[in-house]
Amino acid sequence: MRRMCAVLLAGVMFFSALFCGMPFGAEDVLAKSATKVSDGFVKIKGGKFTMGSPKKEAERENDEVQHSVKVKTFYMSPTEVTQKEYKSVMGKNPSEQKGNNLPVTNVSWYDAVRYCNKLSKSEGL
Repeated sequence: MRRMCAVLLAGVMFFSALFCGMPFGAEDVLAKSATKVSDGFVKIKGGKFTMGSPKKEAERENDEVQHSVKVKTFYMSPTEVTQKEYKSVMGKNPSEQKGNNLPVTNVSWYDAVRYCNKLSKSEGL
């Protein structure tokens, strides 16, 4: 649970690509770089990838300029933060489609930071 914050923040920040579409081949890179650790979390080795889309891609927007992104090694839960987990910390569930075991949705960056801070405080961190 201590690393849950890193999980949620990583999900909102870097792995938002999972919701918007991973760069081609990124799933394979992530699968090869993951190592299970004793607390159930997965160690994701840092690396580089190209973010954005090629200039000639159909329906490409101006903010999709391709550029290299470097990510440091981090730990991540193999599952999303559930609505039940989020509600137990925050006292509310912002998700439209309800279900205790479904991933929490409709969470902004600031919501994720508040969740992490509150979770850390509750665990004495």
